[in-house]
Amino acid sequence: MLDFLPVVFLVITGVGSIVGGTWDSTKQGTEKLTVSGRVAAVTLLCTTFFSFHVAYENYESKQQKEIYKIEISSIISDQVNESVLELLAPFRTLYIENTGGHYLPDEKITLSMLLTPENIKKSQEMCFENSPKTFTSGIERTWEERFEIGISRGVSKLKKLQLVHSNHIDSKLLKSIYDLLDNGIMTSYAYVLPEKKSEKERDSLQYKCLIGQPIGAHEQYLTMIKAIYDANGANESNVFIN
Repeated sequence: MLDFLPVVFLVITGVGSIVGGTWDSTKQGTEKLTVSGRVAAVTLLCTTFFSFHVAYENYESKQQKEIYKIEISSIISDQVNESVLELLAPFRTLYIENTGGHYLPDEKITLSMLLTPENIKKSQEMCFENSPKTFTSGIERTWEERFEIGISRGVSKLKKLQLVHSNHIDSKLLKSIYDLLDNGIMTSYAYVLPEKKSEKERDSLQYKCLIGQPIGAHEQYLTMIKAIYDANGANESNVFIN
C-alpha cells in the first residue's frame, strides 16, 4: 500500500501549483485557469492516472510474487520432509530393534529419541551384516541392506530437490543439505552397488562384521538429518524469491 503514497503527495503538490501562479481569481469558472494552469491540470491528471496505474501494477506484482513464494515454499517443505522420512526409516527400524522389537509408528520415534546416548551406543555396535532378530518382515534384509535402501531414497530426493530448487532454497537449509550429501559418513550407503551373497557367505563367521561401522557414524548422520529438519521448519518460509 505504500506504493500509493507518492501519488497522494503528487496530487497535493499539483493542486498547490494550480492554485498558485496558474490561477486567476478575477475570472469565473474554468476561465480562472490560465494557459499554463490548464497545461498543469492536464499534466497532473495524466500523471495521477499513470502513477495509480504503476502503483497498482507493482502491488499486483508483489501479491503474485508472494503467492508464488508460498507455493514454492510448500513444495520444498514437503519434499524435504519426504527426504527426511526416507533417511530416518532405517534408523527408526533399528530403534525398534534396540528397544526389544516393540512396534512404534514413525511419528512416535523422534530425532531426540534416536539421538539418546543409549540408542546411539546400541546402533553403533550393531553388526550390519545381521538381519533383525526381534521382528520379521516379508523380505528378509540385513541392516546394511535396509540402510542402503533408506539412505539411497533419501539422498536421491535431496539431490533432485537441490537440482530443481537450489535457486530458491533458503541458504541455511541449502547448506545443511549440501553438508549431508558431501560430508555425511553414511551417505556412502547411497552409492553401494548391490552384491548377491549366498546364504553360506551370510552365515560365515569370516564374513560377518570383519570391519565395524565408522566411529560416530550414527550420531553424525542423525545430527545432520536433524539440521535439515530444523532448517526446514525454522521459519514460516524456507525460500527466497528475487
